[in-house]
Amino acid sequence: MSKKLLLFSIIFTFVNSYFVYLSQNVVHGGEVIFVFLLVIWILGIVLLYILYLFDKKIIVGKLNKVIFFFCTPIPVLFFFFASYICATQKIENIYVQNGHIIKETKFIFQKRIEYRSDNNSKTGELLIDSVTYYDKETERLKTDTYEGWERFLLSEGK
Repeated sequence: MSKKLLLFSIIFTFVNSYFVYLSQNVVHGGEVIFVFLLVIWILGIVLLYILYLFDKKIIVGKLNKVIFFFCTPIPVLFFFFASYICATQKIENIYVQNGHIIKETKFIFQKRIEYRSDNNSKTGELLIDSVTYYDKETERLKTDTYEGWERFLLSEGK
């Protein structure tokens, strides 16, 4: 096992994980982090190539090949793809209550439910009424209710 490759892999994975963590916890401007990730990936591939030029033995052996794989952006891209799939999995129920159409969206891998209705909608579009989610700070479910122009603005982002 190549100690240089293992050290490079640990540092590369830690830096990537840190930027992925930052991208998940940013409300606005999180897309800038992806530019930093792209720079880190390019720099990492260049450094990995330089490491390979000085020590061609780093890809000899099964364990070194696995470590070499984790020195590439492929595992991070796989994580982004898997987290995107998990974040977008949802169950939607549409029903009529008190003469209004209600759409209930439950996100499977998140503790989040969105409620939309056509109540007070001039165009008949389903506007967001409330969102129930798990608040990490208080460690319990919390509901945000929206009225007026907030419903229209938040429904634009869907």
